[in-house]
Amino acid sequence: MKFFEADNAGMEPAAEAENNIRLINASLAILENNKIVDALAKPLPHVDFEDLQRKVDQNFLVDASSITTRMARFFHAISGYKNPSNIFVAGSFQANSIVWLAGGSRLSCRVIGVDPDVEACQVARKNLKAIGFNNVEIFDARAEDLDCAKLDEIQLLLLDADHPTQGKRINIDILEHLKPRLSPEALILAHDACWPSFENDFKEYSQYLRHAFPECCSIKLALDSFGVLVTQAKIAK
Repeated sequence: MKFFEADNAGMEPAAEAENNIRLINASLAILENNKIVDALAKPLPHVDFEDLQRKVDQNFLVDASSITTRMARFFHAISGYKNPSNIFVAGSFQANSIVWLAGGSRLSCRVIGVDPDVEACQVARKNLKAIGFNNVEIFDARAEDLDCAKLDEIQLLLLDADHPTQGKRINIDILEHLKPRLSPEALILAHDACWPSFENDFKEYSQYLRHAFPECCSIKLALDSFGVLVTQAKIAK
């Protein structure tokens, strides 16, 4: 299932952009204060996001998405904060989330997206090619079926899959499958954490996190009506 919101990731009026930047900076400060991300030596250049935003607005085809402009800004910013060498997205759909994570990393890392929707993956590849994102690989597959032995260590993981019967509880299966490939300080983003239909799913997911990663730290950010749960795994290896 994919949702649509009027504030689907697109160009913002100046006042909205200013408000979104303020909220993103405040959210990043919360993550800093809770030791989920390290402090930056200097502020993030939001102009980089706006340059990418224009390219996406002109070249991307996305049927419907729950990735609002504010959430897109957050994904772009958190990727810049983490500066990962490897990003993995489960539920990459038409690249409407992975593009912001890849852009925030300044195309300096390997990015993998997986989705069982073959047609959506074809659109994703076309979208990414249109803006020159050649470091992003899209696979039409279920994340929980991948051969983990072939994956590089994951520093930033986005869980945005949805299952017709399991809903967001599929996050548990995916994360358990990918757990051996997570870096010790991996950052895990679980999208749609505030959506009412997924409330019970995220309760189970949070219980799983506490069991699977006893030292983890999680913060739920209600940036929009969908929200995101941000977790630093803190894996002892």
